[in-house]
Amino acid sequence: MSEEIYSQNLPVALANVTKKGITYSYGETNMSIAISFAYREELNGAIKEELISIFPNVDNNRYFIENNNIYFSIHLLKDSTKLELRLKQTHNSEKQFDEFKKKTKCFFKSILEL
Repeated sequence: MSEEIYSQNLPVALANVTKKGITYSYGETNMSIAISFAYREELNGAIKEELISIFPNVDNNRYFIENNNIYFSIHLLKDSTKLELRLKQTHNSEKQFDEFKKKTKCFFKSILEL
């Protein structure tokens, strides 16, 4: 299922439960990505480890960027994680957006493989 994320035409929307019991939803358009995970509290450490390996600047279970080009937010709780990425302007911001989009998809795939 995670392999399809990289090849499907936009928009994409998925929801399911992994073998480890992680419930997830994933939505993508050409201007945004929204991901949420819900899981048992004992999986929090593994989720946070994956998150920090891809987004090393996570501070106090949060990672946030907002500038003129993009809005990117991660919020990690003890039993859920939410990510949101939005392109605010298309002029001169696609490169930064694409960089975060790639990392976001990588994180999503890593959680599905837990």
